[in-house]
Amino acid sequence: MRLSLVCAATALGLLACGAPLAGSLRRYSYGPPAPARPPGCPLAVIPGPAPGPGPTIQPLAQVQCSYEVDSDQGLCRDEVRRLACSVGADSIAGIVESPGLVQAEAVRAVQPPPRVASAPPLVPSNPPVGAPEPLPGNPPVGAPPPPATRIGGPRPLPPRGNPPVGAPPPAVRTGNPPSPPPPLGNPPVGAPPPAVRMGNPPSPPPPFGSPPVGAPPPAPLGNPRPLPTGPGLAPRPAPMPGPQLTQGPLPPRPAPMPPSGPPVPPPPLPPDPGLVVPLTLGRADVLAGMVLVKNQVQFCLRQDNITEAVTVAVEIEGTGRVVAAHVEGAIAGTSTASCVEGAVSRAMFRRFSGRNITIRYPFAPGTAPAANATRLPTN
Repeated sequence: MRLSLVCAATALGLLACGAPLAGSLRRYSYGPPAPARPPGCPLAVIPGPAPGPGPTIQPLAQVQCSYEVDSDQGLCRDEVRRLACSVGADSIAGIVESPGLVQAEAVRAVQPPPRVASAPPLVPSNPPVGAPEPLPGNPPVGAPPPPATRIGGPRPLPPRGNPPVGAPPPAVRTGNPPSPPPPLGNPPVGAPPPAVRMGNPPSPPPPFGSPPVGAPPPAPLGNPRPLPTGPGLAPRPAPMPGPQLTQGPLPPRPAPMPPSGPPVPPPPLPPDPGLVVPLTLGRADVLAGMVLVKNQVQFCLRQDNITEAVTVAVEIEGTGRVVAAHVEGAIAGTSTASCVEGAVSRAMFRRFSGRNITIRYPFAPGTAPAANATRLPTN
């Protein structure tokens, strides 16, 4: 998708005019698409490289915008945010800002699926048909007791009505009925009263740490025990004298000794490697400059279904800027070649002090820049 802006009204009501901008996005298929959000939606910025797909993060698309004038970089940032909102993102990560290009990854946070606890297996109440009978032994824990079995057959019940002939008459209870049990808390009738302790109550135990009754008092801590003396013991040495305090000013300090020879200057600091300008560019310098435009070149090749490597002749001046870029091969002069040349023209390299150099650099669609770039002689 290409977007051309000549004069566009900004969100603050101002009129901004600039060179054409190109915004594009490439959707991912890591999950279901998210609903689009309105332009200007709030987006969080995740520092560092773009995170991969996980249980709590879903990459949605790669959004980017290219510009030709440095003053349009802010408009390109707004275009990247607008594209991220259009795919339903709530954050952007992996932001890459190079001369002429603003690129980021549109992601959104997702909730992990809740964990459902598995139910215990159901135990059938009745055993299945054909199941083996349990071995005799102790019943399992929690099983009901087996029914009681009467030994010797059932006992016959006596007939209802008159008692049998010759049976003794039923016993009849005579006298007073038994008295009910006494209520709880009252002593039984006729029980002796509880014993009552006479005299003073026992004294409480002494507090912890106090000396027992009748023990001699402890010796005072302020008076040390005298040292033993006798004819066979050496006399106690006299105490060492302490420092004496004097009144008056302190004595002057001695003057420092002058140096015996000339002063030695400190060694010079080594030059900063970042300030040293090389004579020409090395292989690492060329790779570092081409990495900044790799994604834009691959985007140009993929949108026109170019599957073969493309070689670009690039002329670089001493300031590190690209003077000219020309695509070689079958696609020279096509719209794809113009897209690739415009992307390579925005590359920036390290400064060098020599003359302009020209290199031939191959780009493969969908892969990193090749490391076998060759240099042509300067025209």
